[in-house]
Amino acid sequence: MTVGMLKISPDTPAFRHAQTLLWMVRELHRAGYQRLRARPSLAPSGLYWRCEIVAAVGATERTGYFGGASYSSASKDVFFGWRDAGGKSPQELADMFVERFPDMANAGFGKDQLYADWFANMLAATEKGRLPAFSADFDLKPSEIPDPPPPKTRADGG
Repeated sequence: MTVGMLKISPDTPAFRHAQTLLWMVRELHRAGYQRLRARPSLAPSGLYWRCEIVAAVGATERTGYFGGASYSSASKDVFFGWRDAGGKSPQELADMFVERFPDMANAGFGKDQLYADWFANMLAATEKGRLPAFSADFDLKPSEIPDPPPPKTRADGG
């Protein structure tokens, strides 16, 4: 999985909404949900940034994910179809996520510090007006951001 970083003007609503969603994941990690993973991509048209939030329940990238809460930048600030999400802070969205996706939150609760650290480093790149994407219907230019580490197994203490 190659991490591409897309240059987008940070002044656009689409960028701010995407960044808010990624910050929500950071808040979830801080609250102990380090097994929740963001899986960003681009729509086939290349016009919309998408992000699926999944819980890692195994130790591979291909299998072992639970759930999937999907977001598209076409939805603006209606995160995961939540019409009451507009204007909420990343912390408020994290609280809503745990409340509204309890099974996925439960599956995503646990330690995976290696991933949480990787995510925090990747997130710092968004401060420069860039958004991550792992897949698109065209080749992504690789970035300086390394690929995310594989999930820890529960046996590893995760």
